[in-house]
Amino acid sequence: MKRPFLFPALFFLAGQICGFHKIYFSLWLSVLSLLIWIILLPLNTSWGKSFLLIGIFILGGALSYRTYFSVLNSSFYNMETDEYVDFTGKLYRNPEFSKQLTKLYVKTKEGKLIITVKGRLKGFHRGDIIEGSARFYPTDHPCNFGVDRKNLFLAQGILTYGYSKSGIFFRKLKNGSFSFFYSLKEKAALKILSLQSPYSSITSALLLGQRYNLGENQRRALKLAGIYHLLAISGAHVGLFLYLVWLISGLFTWKTMTKWYIELFSLLIFYLWMEGSPSVDRATLIAILIIVGKLLWRDIDYVNLLLASMLISLFLHPLSFLSPGFQLTYFVTFGIVLFLKHINEKGKIYKLFMLSLVAYIFSLPITLFHFHRTNLLSPFNNIITAAILPFLILLLILWSAGFSFLYLPVKFIADIIFTLDAIKFSIFTVPAIPLFLVVAISLLLFIAPRKNWVLVLPLFLIFYPGERTNQFEVIFLDVGQGDSVLVRCPPKVFLYDGGGSKEGRFDVGEYVVSQALWKQGIRKLDAIFVSHYHPDHAGGLLSILENFPYGKFYIGEVADKDPLYLSLISKIDPEKLTRLKKGNKFSIGSCTIEVLHPPEITTDKTKNNDSLVLLVNHNGTKVLLTGDIGASVENKILSNLPEIDILKVAHHGSATSSSEKFLSKAKPKISIVSAGKFNSYGLPAPAVIKRLKRHSKFVFITSKSGAVKVQKRKLCLCLDSCKSFNFKSHTWRNHR
Repeated sequence: MKRPFLFPALFFLAGQICGFHKIYFSLWLSVLSLLIWIILLPLNTSWGKSFLLIGIFILGGALSYRTYFSVLNSSFYNMETDEYVDFTGKLYRNPEFSKQLTKLYVKTKEGKLIITVKGRLKGFHRGDIIEGSARFYPTDHPCNFGVDRKNLFLAQGILTYGYSKSGIFFRKLKNGSFSFFYSLKEKAALKILSLQSPYSSITSALLLGQRYNLGENQRRALKLAGIYHLLAISGAHVGLFLYLVWLISGLFTWKTMTKWYIELFSLLIFYLWMEGSPSVDRATLIAILIIVGKLLWRDIDYVNLLLASMLISLFLHPLSFLSPGFQLTYFVTFGIVLFLKHINEKGKIYKLFMLSLVAYIFSLPITLFHFHRTNLLSPFNNIITAAILPFLILLLILWSAGFSFLYLPVKFIADIIFTLDAIKFSIFTVPAIPLFLVVAISLLLFIAPRKNWVLVLPLFLIFYPGERTNQFEVIFLDVGQGDSVLVRCPPKVFLYDGGGSKEGRFDVGEYVVSQALWKQGIRKLDAIFVSHYHPDHAGGLLSILENFPYGKFYIGEVADKDPLYLSLISKIDPEKLTRLKKGNKFSIGSCTIEVLHPPEITTDKTKNNDSLVLLVNHNGTKVLLTGDIGASVENKILSNLPEIDILKVAHHGSATSSSEKFLSKAKPKISIVSAGKFNSYGLPAPAVIKRLKRHSKFVFITSKSGAVKVQKRKLCLCLDSCKSFNFKSHTWRNHR
């Protein structure tokens, strides 16, 4: 067989997929046996080889099944405790540093943990045996419908992640094998951070493979330009490094075989320096197989080598097929290899452009499925970045080594990269695309070398319309310590608040709310309401405004000296901005909206009691959205308050809200408290939960239940929560 690894790799992958999904093997073995008889025997494949493939399928399934259940049975998996838990393990990557935090990658006997430690934790290196203590969070936190965070962690073998408030809880038990080597890397990382420059983060990413210190604005600019992957030390950087080594060795009169040995040795040093990430592992494995192939044979089949590396990678890291990085690495590389023969016939500029275009087209279905965003100018941006990246890396090395006069050239080139997202019309965001459609178009791409028109098919995914429901629906998103509510009023949809975090390091709007909206099939928001301008309510809206077209933007108070208010206003089209006050009534789709608070207010700084309070009415089903109002405002709106079906509990369940008087008048049937796990405020207050349970049939807390969905079906309100261990599904009939 020309490509002996083709069927073993495919059968091993198929077995792993079936094993992960716990599909009955007896059924699949019967189907496989029939397929082998139909497909392989006409190709003169012996029964022995056929049964070997079945054995490979079973092995793949068994490894996947065993790995999956070993994770589920781990004491750390999805651990959730407000107490600190002790652990002992080995650092499988060097720590990463930001200005105020240290990120530790620990491998215990049960699996991998990611620990964020407040402060700089020095003297810890890859390979060290350490003990420590941290508070752990489940990998599905925050939990929103359709957003599968667990699989991303499973793909890397990560059990959970944790936080520790101080480095005093950590102690080194034993030095690793390359402590001196990695101590140099630690010194380099701290040296780069000490430069206190906006470009120190990109220096850490390109020279050390550490992206942890990249700011959210920098990450967003690179993602919008479609070049964020170039800061992940992976195939592109490994290839560039080996190319530079080959050019340098070409200056000497060495034999070709000697050059390949130098390439191999240099690659191992590069791997030790960049270390640890799955993308580096895959790229290094592929490069080693190519170099070994060149040493053993003059001509090599790149497709066969890729299949071999995929088989090895899946064997060493079962469940890695769940990773978007794994899928992109192999699918895009296969696409490039398939087109190499056709591309090589043309000139260098044409070849460079076509390589970038083919990589973009083959990556598009997977990128849209996982990340919901693409830039049509990405092929051009990648060419520009790839052309200037070697010069930038050289300048960064010299600048970080102390040649400060090179700051201006570094700034000039880095600014070019960070402004490639400036052309906005080429950026498209796409709601959740069905898996079968992604798989179908991806498979069709393999006939593209013979049918070039097939290359156009992935572009149609950009215009996928998303899914709409004809049912009235309210989804209380799980955004941690914050608020965000999605309301469907067929045929329209609006958002009340966008979550956020006070620290501002994690972009809730980008990574939580936008992802949840895309998974709900949302392509456009007909209206956005902001209750007030505290970061946990309005911070996420900055990214949401970038990611979603919107019809109207509604505000209540005007806080003309509040920084977040000013940032929001600067992004909003003045023609779409509407100021609301008490007494306003209007319709959105099939819903009537009544503003209960505030009166017309202009203030210097936003306040909880100035929150925009909305009464949403859909054919008699009433929803009250309260922001962060306290008991004093609750008393003011009592006179206009009817009995409520669904209540968004004010101020995350604070004791200053949800008074007995208010709840007695509102009589909410369903109450939802949006609060973060282990929040420093101790919310929701136990006394508030007791009061809510006295007055409500159902009480949900998003920190326990995850996102909560209330859907109206005829006369019934159907309830669902993201996490099955709390309230999974209930139906309550509205008899009003």
